[in-house]
Amino acid sequence: MTEEEKKEEIRKIDEEQAQGRKLAGIKSNAWLKRGFDIIYPERQEYYTETVGQVVKSGFYGIECLDAALDVMECIEGGASMEDAIELFDSKGLDGPIYMNAQKLILNFSKQGPEFDEAYNEKHDIKISDSRKEAIERIKEENRSFAGKQL
Repeated sequence: MTEEEKKEEIRKIDEEQAQGRKLAGIKSNAWLKRGFDIIYPERQEYYTETVGQVVKSGFYGIECLDAALDVMECIEGGASMEDAIELFDSKGLDGPIYMNAQKLILNFSKQGPEFDEAYNEKHDIKISDSRKEAIERIKEENRSFAGKQL
């Protein structure tokens, strides 16, 4: 690759990222509303910060957050974990986008820990001890938050 070709490739990447940040900025209010409709109020501040990070990241965060919200809405709408897993798998995510979407579901969905466990079990993924601890901590928080809503 010539020096000129490298510069052109960098310019294209920079342009794509700028377009992604612009689109993410447009979508941010919708993401906030969608999230606020389905997450515990105690997590709204952290969720708002997360959406802000997605806006800064551009295209990569858009796909991740859209997928996570679709799955969270599916779960909160009463779908089975099997249906939610099927929806998540249908998104075709891979690498960091897949991992970040799964993390968003775990941290923000009212049934995120249960989804995470079911997903990993279905796909025969071994859960590390630190992840098991995080899942249990989030389950406890969710029980606490659910009790406040009663």
